[in-house]
Formats: sequence, C-alpha cells, structure tokens
Amino acid sequence: FAEPTISYNMHICTEPQDDGYRPLPPPAHTAQSLLEQSEETLTLSSSPESSSIKGTK
Repeated sequence: FAEPTISYNMHICTEPQDDGYRPLPPPAHTAQSLLEQSEETLTLSSSPESSSIKGTK
C-alpha cells in the first residue's frame, strides 16, 4: 500500500466519509449528546436516592 499523503490525512480528519454502514451525526449533535450523557451520570452518582440506597446496605 502507498503511504497516505498529508492532504489525504487532512481530508479524512476534517470530513469523515460515509462508509455506507451507518450515518454520521453532525459534530455539534455528537458533542451535545456526550455532554448530556456526562451530566446525567454526574447527577445520578450524586443524587440523594443513590446515597440513601448505599446507606441502607
């Protein structure tokens, strides 16, 4: 195989190609969903319900 050129790497990094297996969501949507997931896990781990459950054990 030939070594990929710099322009090839830049094109791949900045514009992900549709490989036909699954649609690629826009970067903004992906970042927003990741932020929401991290906020959900933070609120779940620090919620009084989880701490009270730990205390009853």
